[in-house]
Amino acid sequence: MINKLPQNIYNAQLKELYAIHQSGRKPRLLLHACCGPCASSVLVQLYDYFDITIFYTNSNIYPASEYTRRLAELKAFLPHFNQDYHANVKLIEDVYDPQAALKILAPHAHDKEGGQRCHLCYEMRIRKAMAYASAHHFEYCTTVLTLSRLKNSRVINEIALKVSQDYPEVHYFFSDFKKNKGIDLSIDLTTLYDMYRQDYCGCVYSYHKNSESTK
Repeated sequence: MINKLPQNIYNAQLKELYAIHQSGRKPRLLLHACCGPCASSVLVQLYDYFDITIFYTNSNIYPASEYTRRLAELKAFLPHFNQDYHANVKLIEDVYDPQAALKILAPHAHDKEGGQRCHLCYEMRIRKAMAYASAHHFEYCTTVLTLSRLKNSRVINEIALKVSQDYPEVHYFFSDFKKNKGIDLSIDLTTLYDMYRQDYCGCVYSYHKNSESTK
């Protein structure tokens, strides 16, 4: 367990991958994913190093039809990815509980995008993933959230560092997946596999903000 983030998270990410490669084995990784487009790039970056299971825990997503659509895209993409990359990525869906998410997020309804409300949303999902990883004996856990240009990767990793203290038996894989054109790879893969790419983050607040901006 680490108690402080490295100054350069991306370099630390590469060093960790190199160490895993040198070990000659592929540890089990639980990967929190919010959608197919974000998962696609991260899977390409990680599948050589880990035995990956995706954990779809996203009770923040509004409305329910959007939650279902993103999950359906992820389910449709994975068989193609596994075939094309000779991988065996699995998928687990967590319980969808939007009311529980709202209890956490509603007190910060008027926060700006990227503020405390978003931080609580990151923590909620990372904590769910870490708890599942711990209960099911995964060696590593991480999230695709650091792929987004609209999210502060250091903040996400700081939140993960805090959460990881409660699950010392699971190694949290600190990341900055957007680096080295990671987001460009996601865009290319989304086009290649003809995936739906959402135009808002996911919660009811970003949904309404996006709706107002497109009027």
